Amino acid sequence: MFSTTMHEGAALLGVAPVALDGSWSARIPANIPVHLQAVDIFGMSVFGEPVWISGRPGEARICGGCHEDRTKTTSVTPGLLDGFAAGAANLMADKPRSQRQQATPMAPTAVVGIAWDKHLQPMFDTKCISCHDGSATAANPSYTVTNTKTGQTLTWRFNLKGDPVPA
Repeated sequence: MFSTTMHEGAALLGVAPVALDGSWSARIPANIPVHLQAVDIFGMSVFGEPVWISGRPGEARICGGCHEDRTKTTSVTPGLLDGFAAGAANLMADKPRSQRQQATPMAPTAVVGIAWDKHLQPMFDTKCISCHDGSATAANPSYTVTNTKTGQTLTWRFNLKGDPVPA
C-alpha cells in the first residue's frame, strides 16, 4: 500500500499485489513523496516502511530487498521476479491529483482521500462549532505567533467554522 500518514493528508494510492516470490511492481504518480506499508486483508497496516521515496516522470525505482548491498546498484534480470513478469499495478500514476479522491470506497484498500468541504467540514459544522467557533472562550485557546524580523504578531483562536486561516 502506498500513502502518506493520516496526519499529513493521507492519500492511499492503491495496493500492489505481492507475487508468490515476494516481489511486486507498481506505477505511482511522479513528484510526490510516498512510503510503503504492508497491509492485511482488511487494509490494516501490518508494517510501515520508515523510508520515503519519490520519482520523476518516467523514472523507474527498484528496491533489491531489505538486505541488499546499498553500496551497489540493484540489478534485476528480466523474468527473474514474478512481480515484474505480471506487470506493474497502476496506482493512479496516470491521474492528476484532483482526480485521485474516492468519495465512496467499496473496500478498505480503496480509500484514496476525502474532500475537506464534503466530508470533514459538514461533520465539524454539526458536532463541533457550537463550542469551537473562534470566540474567546475556554474551548478556543489562542495562539500568538511573532515574526522575529518585523516584530508583527498574529493571534489565532481555535476555530472549526471553516473560515480562512490568516496568512
